[in-house]
Amino acid sequence: MLSFLMCVLILSWPLANALALEPREADLVPIQAVLADPQGYNLHRVRFQGTITGITILPHQGGCRTSDAYLLQFKDDTGSIEVLDYGKCVKGMSSAPHLVVNPVYVGDRIFVFVTIVHSTHAPGLPIEARLEWIVQSREQSPSP
Repeated sequence: MLSFLMCVLILSWPLANALALEPREADLVPIQAVLADPQGYNLHRVRFQGTITGITILPHQGGCRTSDAYLLQFKDDTGSIEVLDYGKCVKGMSSAPHLVVNPVYVGDRIFVFVTIVHSTHAPGLPIEARLEWIVQSREQSPSP
């Protein structure tokens, strides 16, 4: 019986994790807060809500260096940041980046879940926001 309960718990975890990704207003972090204190957010997962202002394809830099990566220019009311979508590399197998599975376009208003990476040992390097998840915003994109 205990092994059955453990199995149910393990199998239900991905669903529970996915449901927990629905953003709440209190969980949103302004981009300016991360830019002002990058070390305070280093290796933390944060949620931004904003608009895509540009998308750049980075050939052969995603997954296991066998697929393309994407660089999103992303802004909210407080600032802008570049978000990297590398996809995943697991046991030599590359999985598609999020933008291939969940396409978004310039001008779309979305939520992004990113891991902030900032090195204190190389102060010249920019803050890196690595894409973990994308959720379409329920709000309409602002018209130009």
